[in-house]
Amino acid sequence: MAHDSIRWTTQDRYGNSIYLTQERWEHIVEPFNHPEMMEYEEELKETVRTGVRKQDSLNAQKYRYS
Repeated sequence: MAHDSIRWTTQDRYGNSIYLTQERWEHIVEPFNHPEMMEYEEELKETVRTGVRKQDSLNAQKYRYS
């Protein structure tokens, strides 16, 4: 798998196609970020699939799901 390849794609509750790259996943689970997330990838995907999204106030291209 290439470093910048898509790890998975899902659709959020608003009908948007959302993907996670291998590079971003590796960034998330780095020891100084959120290594505890290594065991919760499916839960992360489910949050994107069913959660509420909020647009970032400083970057209109960025959304957070909860």
